[in-house]
Amino acid sequence: MGPTEKIQLTGESEALARDETTMSEINAEAMQSKACQRAFGAMIGAFLFWVVLPPLPLTGGATIEPLPDAVGWLIFLIALRAVAGLDPGVRQLRRLAVAGLVLCVPRIVRFQTSQILWQHLYVLLSAAGSVVAIAFVWQLCGLVVDMAERADRRSLAESARFRRWMYAGGVVLFYCTIALPVLDMPGLTKMIAAWVFLLIIAAVICAMMGLMASVARMCRELAE
Repeated sequence: MGPTEKIQLTGESEALARDETTMSEINAEAMQSKACQRAFGAMIGAFLFWVVLPPLPLTGGATIEPLPDAVGWLIFLIALRAVAGLDPGVRQLRRLAVAGLVLCVPRIVRFQTSQILWQHLYVLLSAAGSVVAIAFVWQLCGLVVDMAERADRRSLAESARFRRWMYAGGVVLFYCTIALPVLDMPGLTKMIAAWVFLLIIAAVICAMMGLMASVARMCRELAE
């Protein structure tokens, strides 16, 4: 065997070792546990609290969110704690869930105020929360990809890759609905566009709920 062949075989061995290391990051035993099934089943309900609905009026001109994002973040945090041993990336997901919870709690109740500072603070919290949500969903879908590839479920892995882009696009559409009132468009056109955007956002949330349901089903099938 010549030096060139030895180098080639060494390179192939290192590549295989890297692949095995990447695959071993997913704890197969944890993925087959009932705790994993329950965790991803709970995440279905967590995404429900991310549905955008008109705020409900309170006394004094204040409003409250009918489905607070904070409840969804809390469910994610509890669910991820149950599968802490699934993958090292779960720790980062929990940090993002804590950040999302902290950012959305002040927005549960919005008080009517004429002070520009408070209005700008609300917009800043909303924008920061959206960035955290995108990062969270992106990494959560990455975890699903790793789990699906470990279980040789390629269709589920491709679905997770597509849906993280889908969610990021949905957030962009949400901010487009906010910008509609300042655009020079007929009132009816604005209303139709707003409803179309909101329906697309609802479809994105449903797609994420469906993805979590597929993961929970995969974990159950692997345990059987």
